Amino acid sequence: MVFDADLRREELVREQMVGEIADAVRDRGFGVSFQPVHDLVTGEIVAVEALARWKHPSRGTLRPAEFLSLAESVGLVTDVGEQVLDQALEQLSRINAAVPAHRRIRLHVNFSAAQLADVGLVSEVERMLRSHGVEPTMLVVEATDAWKFLESPPARDTVRRLAERGVQFGLDDFGTGFSSSTQLLGADVDVLKIGRSLTRQIGTDARTTALLGSIVHFANALSLVAIAEGVETLDQLDELRRQGCRFGQGFLLSTPLSGDELFALATAGAPGTTHSGAGEPPDPAHGQYVPSSGTTNSTRYCSTASSPQALTP
Repeated sequence: MVFDADLRREELVREQMVGEIADAVRDRGFGVSFQPVHDLVTGEIVAVEALARWKHPSRGTLRPAEFLSLAESVGLVTDVGEQVLDQALEQLSRINAAVPAHRRIRLHVNFSAAQLADVGLVSEVERMLRSHGVEPTMLVVEATDAWKFLESPPARDTVRRLAERGVQFGLDDFGTGFSSSTQLLGADVDVLKIGRSLTRQIGTDARTTALLGSIVHFANALSLVAIAEGVETLDQLDELRRQGCRFGQGFLLSTPLSGDELFALATAGAPGTTHSGAGEPPDPAHGQYVPSSGTTNSTRYCSTASSPQALTP
């Protein structure tokens, strides 16, 4: 009887949460924070990853792990994703309109394999891009569950159609689960995001460090962009540079930022802009990132100045 009572309580909590998610979809209660992607040589921001946030009325700001799986299980994840994409594109448009062409940044947005399999996604993405005046080449759609994506013909067809329109595609957390390199070769992939579980073990596990180097070499050999997630220490940063990984994100480089904080940081020094700060500082526990070069004319994978279609590692 106690077991049945516990199950009933869990069921009631789940039902309440589903109702709250539905209310948040109706009331546009989902927001977005931005995790900058940096050039690991110059320190420049070259892109941002949109991170879903739920402004819960009583529990405060909730992160994706606390609600996205449930939203997907009840068919609401597409609605949540559309709100996040809409707000993120609005912010991207605002930033890129305020900076010179060579400083424009790309936007990474996460989608599950189930979302990518939605037949209406391509038209919805096109509509939002037009609405915000954003070039398709400035958007990178990321699959959060690589192996499910690679095994899903509908999801791969969606990515193919988006690629035909100029949208880039990336695999998130690459190297942390099963993913076939043979399947990868035919999957219209432009970006590999190296999972934080690999980055975290740099310097502590020789085999993991070697695997990371192999992924970077693999990406470079195929003219893909490798981005390391979870960069939190200077030792990790130095090893990533040594391995030839040009781009990264993590607390050492920047904590997640609000839209206004990102605008201030991304447009600092641009003509016609004035700022009092540069967003949240990195977590002091992880030290401070210092660029190894002061140059600002490095190859930027999201630069549109020379070839807007190309991602150049």
